[in-house]
Amino acid sequence: MDTEIVNDKENVVLTEAEVVEKVLQFAKLELKYLNPNVQQVYFDQQLQNDDLKLVELNQAVTTHVENGGKLIIKGNDTDNCVMCTEDQTFEVKDTEISNSLLLVPGLNAECERDTYSGELSLRRSEVAAVSHNYLELRPIRPKMNAITALLSPSTYEGPEYEENVRDKFTMDDLLQTIAASDLEIHECLKSMKIVELDGFVRLIDFDYLSRVIGSVTALLDENSWHFDSFSRKETLEVLKSLYPAALLDFVLKSYGAPQSEECGDMWSLSEDKVRSDICKHLHNIELPGKHFSICFVK
Repeated sequence: MDTEIVNDKENVVLTEAEVVEKVLQFAKLELKYLNPNVQQVYFDQQLQNDDLKLVELNQAVTTHVENGGKLIIKGNDTDNCVMCTEDQTFEVKDTEISNSLLLVPGLNAECERDTYSGELSLRRSEVAAVSHNYLELRPIRPKMNAITALLSPSTYEGPEYEENVRDKFTMDDLLQTIAASDLEIHECLKSMKIVELDGFVRLIDFDYLSRVIGSVTALLDENSWHFDSFSRKETLEVLKSLYPAALLDFVLKSYGAPQSEECGDMWSLSEDKVRSDICKHLHNIELPGKHFSICFVK
């Protein structure tokens, strides 16, 4: 039943539907051209303006969320806030607008088109919040030097130096702290001298890494094993008393590869990768007034 409304000026009683029709007449809008399903918007007594934030999403991110994907906000007191999917990072910018955005739960913005048959269908909707800004997402390339800054103080230099190491980080710590998507963090770690030791992600000191590489090549020479064909399992077994197993495994995977999928234990080591890495490291060392030469002997 329509609610009755008293129009004091004309001293008559009008239903809500009749009020709507009069408003449309004043606006010079013909009912036959309008959808007869009318939604009446009212303001709630307690607006939730501070409880809600609007975020503008592009189609790809919208689809990602609709398919059950996550949007994760990262940042700290010194970094700008970012929002991440599993594989992409977005800068978050607070954008102000001059218009008022009304948030109306359950508002049917695409109601079925009906033909006006002389009667209006009224539906009451309440505004839950009013916003004058929204969060805009812009894709960016995250600054990955934060990983080096975070891990450098705990660089692994050997067991004899472990007593002085503080503030070690797990992989979960990195994923929560670094302002980048999980995939971008993992891809960056692949390009760095990173090994997970005892549950902590550690940068490896290159001089110590060179010792490990030297021990591997010395073992190959001692047993007359060829660089292109040696037992990975036996190499790990012999050297595990000198170095962490995870570090030995890292060296073999970084500078070598299995000969084939069928012979997973038979490994080959790339002399070119070893030489290239050592030369690159020496190139970055500053030795004022000194010169040196490198010779590789087979």
